[in-house]
Amino acid sequence: QGVAGRGVEMRTMREIVEAVDRATAGRKVVVAADVGTHQSIVARHFTFDYPRRRFLTSCGLGTMGSGLGYLIGAALNLPNHLPILFAGDGSFAIEALSLATVRRYNIPVRIFVLDNGAFGIVRQFEELNRIRSVATPPDDMDWLHIADGYGVMAVSLY
Repeated sequence: QGVAGRGVEMRTMREIVEAVDRATAGRKVVVAADVGTHQSIVARHFTFDYPRRRFLTSCGLGTMGSGLGYLIGAALNLPNHLPILFAGDGSFAIEALSLATVRRYNIPVRIFVLDNGAFGIVRQFEELNRIRSVATPPDDMDWLHIADGYGVMAVSLY
């Protein structure tokens, strides 16, 4: 339990998604992704072959912060699958309270917070449309200590 510390540095969301894909090759997994920039990266760069490797996503029609809820339900119903969440920093800031449920039911979830320091989809829309940035970037969160506060082990890949 508690903060495990710093790990290997990876530069991009894609590198992290591909590394997790390689590390879980041949295993039954259920992967969830919140709404955000990372959602399309997971869809494109993680290998899925239903029913062994499943993907839970709203396909862009959901809300930020919904992925951990999807994954908790799936993990309880698919105990032979490794539950993996890819969440953006904005999304995880919304759903971090669900770590209490993860802890209570001892769900062996692997959560990857892909922190780009922005609400990426909103920022992309603003830049593409050349409009003034009005999106509030998420605060510089200490994800390791948030996990520790819920008694959930955490490791940083950055």
